[in-house]
Amino acid sequence: MINRIYPVMNELNFSEEVQEHLIWAYFKNKLDEKESLDGHLLSEILNKYKEKRLLAIESVIITAIKEDKVSITQLGTIREFFNNHGLLSEKVFSKESLSLQARLKSKNGQKLNRTEVEKLYAREAYRTLQFMLQDEKVDPAALEIFERPEAGEKNRKLKASLLEEAQKLLQKYRSDES
Repeated sequence: MINRIYPVMNELNFSEEVQEHLIWAYFKNKLDEKESLDGHLLSEILNKYKEKRLLAIESVIITAIKEDKVSITQLGTIREFFNNHGLLSEKVFSKESLSLQARLKSKNGQKLNRTEVEKLYAREAYRTLQFMLQDEKVDPAALEIFERPEAGEKNRKLKASLLEEAQKLLQKYRSDES
């Protein structure tokens, strides 16, 4: 149904809100049909963003990143596009880009170094860090950046959990050395 409405929605005089929802649904459905984002669909999404700077379009791109449907090359293309055309949610894009890079690194059997961990921590990518710690994909030298959070600190429980995971991993690394 959405595939038939989307091409003619401008002629149907829908409100901006309805158009935004239709655009989101159209691209989300196309993305759901694919295992990875292909060049044609990426171009179509970015061209629509040029035409209409909508949060819904950014949402589809962020979803593709979160679902690991974007390659590193495509991530560079998206970053360059948004550097030239502006981005409504830079913080979210940065966090999810770093998280994707970490997940791909883990899939390749590589560990995060201290700088990568610091960037993820600064962007509050705590779930990604937790996954990387549990998967033992954090370099031992990077484990010392995790500290006990202060009472009342934002994301206190997540930070405490990360510290606990880091301490467990550090103990494992030490026992492996023995």
